[in-house]
Amino acid sequence: MSRLWWIALLVITALRVWAAAVFPLQGTEAYYWMWSQHLALGYYDHPPLLAWAIRACTDIFGRTEFAVRLPSLLGGTVGTVLVWWLGVRIGGPTVGARAGLTALLVPYMSMVTVVAFTDGPMWGFCAFSMVLAWQQRWLASGVMLGLGLLTKFTAALVGVAELLWRGPRPVMLGWALLAVAAVSPFLYWNAENNWITFGFQLRSRHHVETILQPLRFLEFLGLQALTVSPLLWGCLLSAVVWAWRQKDEAGRFLGIHFAVPMAPFVAFSFFHKIEPQWPLIAYFPAFVALGLACEKSAALARWWRPSIVLGGALTLFMLSLPIFPQTLFWIYRNRPEGVSALQPFAFAEMAQAVASEAGDRFIVTQDHGFSSVITFYSGVPAHWFSYNLHGREFLNWEDYPSLKGRDALFVDWWNPEKREGRRWLLEQAFEQVGHPKPLLIKWHGRPARTFEIWECKGFRGKPPDYTITRLPFNT
Repeated sequence: MSRLWWIALLVITALRVWAAAVFPLQGTEAYYWMWSQHLALGYYDHPPLLAWAIRACTDIFGRTEFAVRLPSLLGGTVGTVLVWWLGVRIGGPTVGARAGLTALLVPYMSMVTVVAFTDGPMWGFCAFSMVLAWQQRWLASGVMLGLGLLTKFTAALVGVAELLWRGPRPVMLGWALLAVAAVSPFLYWNAENNWITFGFQLRSRHHVETILQPLRFLEFLGLQALTVSPLLWGCLLSAVVWAWRQKDEAGRFLGIHFAVPMAPFVAFSFFHKIEPQWPLIAYFPAFVALGLACEKSAALARWWRPSIVLGGALTLFMLSLPIFPQTLFWIYRNRPEGVSALQPFAFAEMAQAVASEAGDRFIVTQDHGFSSVITFYSGVPAHWFSYNLHGREFLNWEDYPSLKGRDALFVDWWNPEKREGRRWLLEQAFEQVGHPKPLLIKWHGRPARTFEIWECKGFRGKPPDYTITRLPFNT
């Protein structure tokens, strides 16, 4: 079993690195890269550690997709190895190998590890914190928890689980103080900026409707089953219940560290859409619980084998798509336009085409990811104005008055239904607005995405007024 674990780790890690190096950046990833070009102690959307890490990696390896994704690759891989290590410490080598294999072959975990999202680094720090907590190395655990918080707020749920497991003891004061010390730069920045990130995350992004929607909960369950792989998801839930019923210290540790991070997402799912990757940190202790349960339950061990085979097949399939994108284009051959999975393959060529056509004119979009990928792939700064809260960080980088009087190219998705509204908004910002021209980008002769380019003259020195509550058209 241990040999199988190490072989699988080498194979999956190699495939993850390959996929991360060849798959074009998505908009959100490029936006995080933009953060790294404007280093700060905090950002409107998230804490700053991912931006700092991306900056360090791109300074070393250059402006490449691999460098931007390296922090996520490292975090996801380290988190998986620490699941194995925790399994070894709790139950021995076979338990560790089962736990590590299970974590490695969850399809969506590989997907999120391959892209530059905050989840990957956060997983690594939180897994470190859990392992150190189990070893009673509380001060080091506090530091790792703080670094997790410096990456993504979800790490706080792991901290609550550790506190509930250990209880109010004197050593926990040092644990808490070190966690706060690690995240203090971000707390200081937020205090100086009216706690803007907390307001965005707690009010704007995760606003919870007051109307109960049971179908949302069913959607949450379905997404979690697909995210983890259906058979494996059932095994993990069964293993957590089994571990809790053992009434020993390991079962209590694993059960609390699963239940506490999962509980808020279960509760919110009755009112709010939960993205598939948000609760994944809760499964880390469940992987170890499954490794333990398989040692004691022959029935669960029998189910574990086909679930791993299915999870492995899905993982290999998902990792193969960015490596061999012709498969994606074949799957969507009858409707390529608008398919989000194909859009990144148009970004590099689109960015270079727009930058070439722009000349002395500045480039502007109303999508933060759009502006970011144009800047990343062309090296020409693309500006932004929009009503969308995502991308608001651009407002700290923009100097609109300095662009007054200049001509511009406005770039957006090809969408005739929104065209009249776009014109109305652009006419607020420019003296003259031309007619949109299509820009079809193909990948090896296959349509990847069509964009539209608007020629605009005489920038008025300020963006459109998105605060108008009743727009006359769909924008």
